[in-house]
Amino acid sequence: MKHSILSNLAFLSLLGCAPVAEVASPADFITGRVTSAPDMPEAGVWVIAQTDRLPTPFRKIVVTNDAGHFVLPDLPAVQYDIWVRGYGLVDSARMQAAPGASLELTVSTAPDAQAAAAIYPASYWLSLFEVPQHSADWSNRFKLGCQLCHQVGSLMTRVRDRAGFDLGLKKASYMHVTADGLGREPLLDALADWSGRIQAGEVPQAPPRPVGIERNLVITQWSWGDAFTYAHDEIATDKRNPTLYPNGPIYGVDLGNDRVLMVDPVTHTASASNTPTLGDFAHAGHVACIHPFGVAIDQVFDRPRGRMDLFVCRPHRSASYMKSERFLTRLDYNALRNRSVGVTLAP
Repeated sequence: MKHSILSNLAFLSLLGCAPVAEVASPADFITGRVTSAPDMPEAGVWVIAQTDRLPTPFRKIVVTNDAGHFVLPDLPAVQYDIWVRGYGLVDSARMQAAPGASLELTVSTAPDAQAAAAIYPASYWLSLFEVPQHSADWSNRFKLGCQLCHQVGSLMTRVRDRAGFDLGLKKASYMHVTADGLGREPLLDALADWSGRIQAGEVPQAPPRPVGIERNLVITQWSWGDAFTYAHDEIATDKRNPTLYPNGPIYGVDLGNDRVLMVDPVTHTASASNTPTLGDFAHAGHVACIHPFGVAIDQVFDRPRGRMDLFVCRPHRSASYMKSERFLTRLDYNALRNRSVGVTLAP
C-alpha cells in the first residue's frame, strides 16, 4: 500500500453521469453499468469508490464485465465519489453516491495516443528505455539500485532533462554511488534520450484490459502514514499459518521513519507509533512478520553505526551464520512491552 490512497490525479472532462433507480442494490453495495456513447458497454474497466468520510481515507476498486456491469460490495455507510478509469479512455467525471444506489456511468474515448497513455503503468513507460549496456549484470544493478526504491517510469521520473536526472541522482549518497557504478555519463545519456522521446510524443504499447478471472478481483485500500512514509513491508498474519488473525490489524514498517504503522480494516482507522530502541538510536524497520503469539517483529538497522540485528519468528539455523559483533542493535523489549506502540509482545 502507498502512504496515501488519495493520489493527485489529472482528471479530464467527460460525458455526464446520471443515477438510475430501476434496479435495487443490497444495502451495502453500489451497482451499475459503464457505457460510452452511443450506449456501448465498456468491459474490463475499473470502477472506483473513494471517500474521506471514514477515520482514514478509503477506496474500493472493481472491474466491469462484458456487459459493462459492476458491483462495489461491502461498503461502509457513507457517501462516496464514484468514477471510472480504463485503458483507451479518459478518466470519468466523479459523481457522489451512497451504498444502495444503482448508477449509469458514461465515459469517453481518449482523443489521442498521448491522452490514452497518461494512465499506463510505469513499467510500460520504462519499456521504452534503451539500456546503455545490454547485459544481465547492468540490468540487475539498475533494478536493485534504482527501481527497488523508485517507480521508474512514473510521471515524475520520465519528464526530466539530462541535468535534472543528474541533480536528482546527487540528492542521496546511495543514488550518487549507484550512478557511478552504472557508468554515470552513459546512464545520463540513456535517461535523457528516454525522456526526450517521451516528451516528443512517443508512447508505449497499450496494456490489455483485465479479462477472465482478472475481472473478479476486488481491491480495498486504506490510507496510512504521511507524505514521507516508505511503507517497505506489511503483514496481517503469520506467513506459516495464514489462517491466523482474520480481519485483524495490518502492520507496516515505515522504513527510515522510526515508526510502526497500523490499519484496522474493521474500524477503518490508521495509526503510527514510534519504535523505542536501546540507546535511542533511530530505528529503520525493514521486514515485518507476526509470531503465533501476536508478536510483530522486524529487521532493525542502527543508522548511526550501520549495524543490524535480525529478529526471527523462531530459531532457524541460518541465524548461526549471522553471529557477529557488528549485529548488536536491538529493539528495547521492555519499552515495547510497557508502551502502546501498535505491536503486542508475548511475555
